[in-house]
Amino acid sequence: QIKKILQNSLYYRFVLQYSYHIYIAGVIDDTIFKSWELYCELEKNLGFLCSLYTKEPFYKGDRKSDDIETFWRYCCKDSALTYEINEALDKMLPPLSREHYEFNIQLLSVLLYM
Repeated sequence: QIKKILQNSLYYRFVLQYSYHIYIAGVIDDTIFKSWELYCELEKNLGFLCSLYTKEPFYKGDRKSDDIETFWRYCCKDSALTYEINEALDKMLPPLSREHYEFNIQLLSVLLYM
């Protein structure tokens, strides 16, 4: 029942579900799909989306840090900025694009099952 916003949800849900038998329910938004609806020709990785839709300085290099607190901060930023990007994209999505986006989101569970 907990709603989730993910970046690249189809990939992560596939890996978690079929490799580790962890089922992720309640995915309501995916920033890759939402950004594709607006600008299909642009990159979709989280670092690029952060540079467009947030004021957060580049932090993706912290992923390989040996300092555990830096790594935890990196993980928290990923989560918080995914939410922030989703909010920004939400405001920009035209009605027809939103309809197409929501259709695609509804299909993700079906595609994952197939």
